[in-house]
This record gives sequence, C-alpha cells and structure tokens, in this order.
Amino acid sequence: MGLFDTLFKVNQSRLSNIKLSSEEAFIAIMFSAIKADDRVTREEMQTLGYILSRFKGLGSLTPPQFNNLMDRFMKIVDREGVGTLVTAAKATLAEGLRETAFANAVELVLADGIVDPKEKEFLEKLQEAVGVSNETAEKIIQVMIIKNRGTTADIFEGVAPDKMFYT
Repeated sequence: MGLFDTLFKVNQSRLSNIKLSSEEAFIAIMFSAIKADDRVTREEMQTLGYILSRFKGLGSLTPPQFNNLMDRFMKIVDREGVGTLVTAAKATLAEGLRETAFANAVELVLADGIVDPKEKEFLEKLQEAVGVSNETAEKIIQVMIIKNRGTTADIFEGVAPDKMFYT
C-alpha cells in the first residue's frame, strides 16, 4: 500500500458514526487540507479563517464553536485518518460547493508556500472524491497560483499546471 492509499484510507465501520451538516462538511474538507501533511502552520490557519469568514453561515461560528469543531475534526483525523473525514464530508457537501471546496483546499495547501508530497496526494484524491474534472482542476490551480504569486515562494516555477496536482 503506497502513501497515497495510506493517506486516504477510510474506516468504513466508523464512517456511519460521523454526522456532518453541509456547512460542517465544507469546513471538514478545509481542515483536512491543512492537516494533510500532518502539521498545521500559522499561515494555513490564517487562510482558513479568511476562507470561512467569506461564506455566509460559516463565519458566524463563535470562537468556542469553531474550536469545538476543530477538536472534533482533529480527533477523527487522528483516529481514523483524513480519508474518513473527507468521505464523511462528501456525503453531505452540497453539490454546488464541490468545486468551491476543491479550490479553497488548493488555496490552503498553497498558504504556507510549501506543497508537501502528502498535500499533493491529498489534492489528487480530493479532486477525485468530489468529482472535479482535470480541466477544471487545472484552471483552479492556475488561478490559485496566480492569486498567491509572491506568497508561495515560486514553488511551481517552470512546472506545467497539468503536472502539479492531479493524474
């Protein structure tokens, strides 16, 4: 079993115990993106706060509610893995937010200026899980790289967009 399979293993027996609202599902995917490389940076948390503040209903979480949700997600990821949390989130994530969730996950991965191999693999698997086409994923990645130029330490300099995140 490769790193890719290990990263997105899903504990089917525990999956039915994870209940998420559509809003929590979106946040769960964002949390999974920042946790994909097993560390959470200050830049990633700041970007997460910015992303959540832009969405109606998501930015209205009180700090204690947000912290409780993050603790809940941390426990799920620590016990069951990122794949289980993403699979649970996919079940209730609104269809119209799937590309949005992918785009914001790309933004979070780029937030600290380093794309770890685990993060790259996470995005590949997330793209598949939420049903984002290669063409759409390429456009999203191109836009996010342009948007984050100067903050990503030119980590993709000279790399074609179709070679960055997806197979």
